[in-house]
Parts: sequence; C-alpha cells; structure tokens
Amino acid sequence: MAYLKDQSYTLESGSAAFSLLSACNGVAIIISGFLSDKMSKYYLLSIIFIGRGMTLLILAYIVSIPEPHYKSWSIWLFSVFFGIFDYSVIPPTVGLCEEHFPKLVGIAMGILLLLHSLGAALGSGLSGRIYDEYGTYKNVIIILSFTCFIAGGSLLYVPMRYNNDNDNDNDVDVSDYDGGSVVKDVAGAGAGAKADLKCEYTALSIDGNSM
Repeated sequence: MAYLKDQSYTLESGSAAFSLLSACNGVAIIISGFLSDKMSKYYLLSIIFIGRGMTLLILAYIVSIPEPHYKSWSIWLFSVFFGIFDYSVIPPTVGLCEEHFPKLVGIAMGILLLLHSLGAALGSGLSGRIYDEYGTYKNVIIILSFTCFIAGGSLLYVPMRYNNDNDNDNDVDVSDYDGGSVVKDVAGAGAGAKADLKCEYTALSIDGNSM
C-alpha cells in the first residue's frame, strides 16, 4: 500500500488490488496443494519462487510507469500474478518438511515460520530505511526479486529425499514363515502389503509340498 501510494495510486485502488490479490491467494493455495501431490515439490516450489520474482519485476518496472494508460491495468496484473505465487508456497513447503523431517514436521514448520517472521520484520525495517535514504521502494523490490530467483534456483540443487518408513513392523522376513530360507525386506510396505506377501508365500509353500 505504501508503494502504491508513492506511485500516486489512490487508496481505493490499492485496497481493491489487495482484495483481488487475497482472492487469488485462496485459489492458488488449493491448486498448489493438488499439484504437490502430483509432481516434484522441489520443482513446484522452484517454479513458484521464480514466478514470484518475475511478478516483483512487474511491480518495479510496470506498475511504476507514470502514464495513466499503464496504471489502468498494471496493478491488476500484478495482483493476480502475485496472488498466484504468494501463499502457494505453503503446500510444497509443508510437504518437503514432511519428507526431510518425517517425525519432526511440527517443530520444523515452527522453526521455519519463526525465521519467516524474523525475516519479515527485518525486511520491513530495512525497506523503510532504504526508502528514507533514496526516496523510493523500487530498489528494495528489485533486490527481493533477485532473492526469489536465487531461492528458486537453489531448490534445483537440494538433495531429494523420500519418506520411506523403515520401521521393523514393515519389514517382511519370509524365512519366519514355514522355515523358508528366502528373506525379503519390503521397506515402507504397509500392513496390507505384508499380509499379501505372507499369503502368497504360504500358497507357494503349500503347492510345493503337495507336489
């Protein structure tokens, strides 16, 4: 709102743009949750951060154009795209916390949100100081844009990890059934898969003994 006011937008236009942005947030977070279950969370989060960086460049270079022709649509363009790339980071972020810290998801998200809040507080203070020094928020927005590009690129180099439950309850040792010597370890298999394997091995044993 402060940036829009600095660019001679009215408070009514800024409020309407923020409402549109919030509405797009709600839709985008649901779509992001759906995509998180269908594709790599690393790639999805990378796309979101890069898209956010590009949207911030719209705010810095198009919304700030003084001609009325651009002011009539540029703020709505920014609101839609930033709404898409804003809260949509949440589903893949939670999913990655679950993959990397399967037994510490709550505390991992708590630490992440703590750092997020500290960064937001620090960023707001620094942005105000830079504005006081240079009389514009444009430099801050450009810095934030390239920070998003760095974040999106770095996600492509994060080691991928999948949550495989290696508890002993899910390990199937076929040698325990009917004295067999074959051992099969089904990592991450549920109780249903374990029961199916027991039935299959038992059936094979019966057929072999009957012959």
